[in-house]
Amino acid sequence: MDRILTTGATGRLGANVASALTERGCHVRCLVMPQDPQRKKLDDMDVEIVEADLADAEKAQDAVKGIRKVVHMAAIMDEVPEGMSNVDYFDVNTRGTFALMDAAHKHGVEKFVYTSSTAVYDVLTAKDVPVREDSPLLPHAEYGVTKVAAEAALMSMSFMHDLPLVILRPSYIMACDEVLNALGAPWNTVFGLKSAREPWCGFHVPDLKGEPWGEIERKAAENPELSFIPYGPNGKAWHWHVTDVRDVVHAVMLGLETDEIQRDIFNIAGPRPTDFEEAVRYKCRNLRTSYEEVHTEVTWRLEFDITKARDLLGYAPEYDVIRMIDDAVEFRSGKDIGVIPALV
Repeated sequence: MDRILTTGATGRLGANVASALTERGCHVRCLVMPQDPQRKKLDDMDVEIVEADLADAEKAQDAVKGIRKVVHMAAIMDEVPEGMSNVDYFDVNTRGTFALMDAAHKHGVEKFVYTSSTAVYDVLTAKDVPVREDSPLLPHAEYGVTKVAAEAALMSMSFMHDLPLVILRPSYIMACDEVLNALGAPWNTVFGLKSAREPWCGFHVPDLKGEPWGEIERKAAENPELSFIPYGPNGKAWHWHVTDVRDVVHAVMLGLETDEIQRDIFNIAGPRPTDFEEAVRYKCRNLRTSYEEVHTEVTWRLEFDITKARDLLGYAPEYDVIRMIDDAVEFRSGKDIGVIPALV
């Protein structure tokens, strides 16, 4: 029986990975933050729970004892939480990762799987698509910076200690009905306005109240169910590449199982990218909601090359955005689609 430590086991990805591992008969030890409100996700699973702060190096040593493989998925995502300094944020995401790998080496762990993120890339202004694993690492936020630093530390330690390492870079992981939210007005508004504030962004707008984001913000406030389809100056809809959580679980299992890879990094994304035109129209047709077209002076095209993961890991994603929408609608109707939601 494989003895596997999972961190981030109450998260969007972590809970589904823990569930999949228990179904395979593994002994799963879950590292859980004290007072984690999402711990109830694990209540019905046959798992061992260890409470520890990710930045506590001593607890990391204890958590790894007797473990054969580690799946490290824990991190503070997105923006730095209010009241936390950038240094403390880095400390949790990067120093915590280093401490866990150090413990893995000292206790004879045989495989380390780390979920990084496509946030390590220039995802907002990249001109060369699809983005490959050897594309420049140019994150636009602290989260991506912590992932770049953690990857570098892990690769070096894997080499020094001859500890097999698989690093996965998933793109925009979504579970249950999250894809419906991501294609709606609030997400469009937050994403657009947040990015447009930055001078380096490909669709920077000096006056945020000007077109198109000011108008989107106003309409989104009036009708949260309204969706938008953004188009570039060439008349083509913006392009996006999302990933269903089930495909990422599949990638994690492959990373744990492979004996052929000593240390490597893989992009993980859905079977194909999609544009907002296809996705939003399909979503609105299913939900019987409305959308509007937004014509901009810039374009955004994001696509990840997953050839390497297909060829070397055997990664075979099944859930494109259309299937994700279908399942999301079923989930909202009360059907069990076999996925643990991000929040319970």
